[in-house]
Amino acid sequence: MTFYSYRKKSRNWQKPVIVLVVILGLLLIGNFLAQKFFPAAASVASPFGKVADEAGSGWLNFFAFFRAKEDLLRENEKLARENFDLKLALVNRRGLEKENRELKRLLDLSNQESKKSIVAKVLLTPNVIASGVVTLDVGRKNSEIKPGDLVVYNDKVLLGRVLEVRDYHTKVGLVSTNKAISVLIGKENLPAEATGLGGGNFSITLPKGAEVVKGDVVIAPEYGGYLLGLVDVIKKTNADPFQTILFNAPINIFQIKWVEVYAV
Repeated sequence: MTFYSYRKKSRNWQKPVIVLVVILGLLLIGNFLAQKFFPAAASVASPFGKVADEAGSGWLNFFAFFRAKEDLLRENEKLARENFDLKLALVNRRGLEKENRELKRLLDLSNQESKKSIVAKVLLTPNVIASGVVTLDVGRKNSEIKPGDLVVYNDKVLLGRVLEVRDYHTKVGLVSTNKAISVLIGKENLPAEATGLGGGNFSITLPKGAEVVKGDVVIAPEYGGYLLGLVDVIKKTNADPFQTILFNAPINIFQIKWVEVYAV
């Protein structure tokens, strides 16, 4: 079967439909004219007129059904889009509210008379810069930050010190990259020297007899006595007279958005 013959055959169904539509149209027109100009003949042709009217009404109802269905689909799509937009707006609003609460808390801390700090936003974190340097969104043009100032989170956890101040941003070196940091451990304030392992992690080597337990607080006296971290792992062996203490910052430094900068 050729393509032409197939198309010709596939269109054969259209001819009866066209003929039927023409006949129904003629019947409707004839019925109207008969009722208007030939009332007597109209009574004879009325059955045909009723058939035509019913058939025409059926076609109209048929097309009206599909129009209503199409309108309903369009309305559903519109409602779905509006629902998605509302959900997206709600997510954005919750995120902004959380960030505003955190910023307000930091601003309240910076307004304390006993401490004067500058609140700054973190732009780049150590997972972007492997050297352990973060960038803040303030500089010499819009703050009084200077090299050596302490960078702290939540007024408690020491993160680092200011390395370099430019016009509108500041670079901060994390203390967890320092090779040697003087610290005090636990309630007895055991003195030790910690080594930064990067990413907020530290290591200490102590004699095996030194009493240290998991959860002990580690502070940095030379950095204003701020918290450096909490003891997490204690490694001991029978053959080694020393023990290795691993501790880390009580926060995820890769997720910090706001910090305070204190002058020294």
